[in-house]
Amino acid sequence: MAESKNNIITHGLSGKVGDLIVFSQRNGKTIVSKAPKDKTAEDSQKQKDQ
Repeated sequence: MAESKNNIITHGLSGKVGDLIVFSQRNGKTIVSKAPKDKTAEDSQKQKDQ
């Protein structure tokens, strides 16, 4: 995860870029992180019962 400071291009940017990176806003700062991986495992029986 990276933090962008005083960058006019990424200021206020949020969302996913392709399948690679995600821009988000936390406490007024732009955070750049890896995109989450898709879920591949099946739900357990306990999760299905909820």
